[in-house]
Amino acid sequence: MSLNIVFASGTYPNEIGGMATFVRNLAHGFFAAGNKVSVLAYANQDGVKNEGFPIRLISRRGGALARYLRYFLALWRLSDGADAIYAQDLVSSGFPAAAVSLLTGRPLVVRLGGDFLWEKAVNWGETAVPLSRYYDSPKNWREKIYLMIYRFVLGRCRLVIFNSKFQFDLYQKHFSLDKTALVVIENPLPQVASRPAQNRGDWLYIGRFVELKNIKRLISVFARAGVNKKLRLVGEGPQRPELEKMVLDLGLKEKVSIEKAVSPAEVSDLLRSCGLLILPSLTELSPNIVLEALSYKTPVLLTAENGLPDRLKSELEMFNPLSESDMLTKLKKLADHDQFEQYRKRLAGFDYSRGWEEVLKDHLKIFTKAL
Repeated sequence: MSLNIVFASGTYPNEIGGMATFVRNLAHGFFAAGNKVSVLAYANQDGVKNEGFPIRLISRRGGALARYLRYFLALWRLSDGADAIYAQDLVSSGFPAAAVSLLTGRPLVVRLGGDFLWEKAVNWGETAVPLSRYYDSPKNWREKIYLMIYRFVLGRCRLVIFNSKFQFDLYQKHFSLDKTALVVIENPLPQVASRPAQNRGDWLYIGRFVELKNIKRLISVFARAGVNKKLRLVGEGPQRPELEKMVLDLGLKEKVSIEKAVSPAEVSDLLRSCGLLILPSLTELSPNIVLEALSYKTPVLLTAENGLPDRLKSELEMFNPLSESDMLTKLKKLADHDQFEQYRKRLAGFDYSRGWEEVLKDHLKIFTKAL
């Protein structure tokens, strides 16, 4: 059965990010399997591309309402004759997609690998709790507006795809979703050529410099740990000046470096060569960078508030992201040579593999069944 699918995304390569990579790989997979495919995504400027199938890019210029309107109109035209619209979030692509679905009757499928509202609330300073606890508390007027959008989009969905059981359970609980319309399709583990470990020295954080990444707590605890390690913080974001000042105030200039964001190829080199990847975020639903590090047999230390599969979480060293004492204990543990080697060897012997072929196969199966 051949399908006509419109991918509605917040981003697309050449932009960098997990969503962009996911949409491109899956769209190419659907197309190669004999389906009709088109893609709509936001970009820095309007444009049209062709990769065997059409890709329409909508500029992010102007305010949110004008941007969503332009996206809605482009999606309306692009979805003519489509079997389904496949949106990649609940707001930037999901909200216009749900409106098109409402007015045209096109089936809507939404994939969720993050939580827009929780991320905004953390960065607005309106919450400091992990995602698992966020929906238990009362909401202000701004959050209530977004929740109305959430419920509108979810109410239009023929199918909701999560990339983690963590978010599947959370949304089923708080949004009273029909379990028969929900499915989990885990992200792939990057497939890489075997390569021997290089320098196993510096510890590494790589990602955005924003509040929800919990980097200030990591720096504070690292200062107290007194370990004979150097910590490299690689990325960009609004917290950068604050982090730079914190490093100077704590006298960590020789032990903590704050470095600019790098290309995907350079990220891979950093992950291959670092001693330990640290991800202290308040929540990480599906941290692709952890999967990539593990594919290089690089040990990781990360927040216990994550959506990785249980069979993988059981092998990893994790900590409560709100507990400085727990984080301190784990940092000291992995600074110990013998304990670190024991952990590294355990991870090196663990086989967790999942390719894009499996992700595509899962999608084709459920799309054919649902549509």
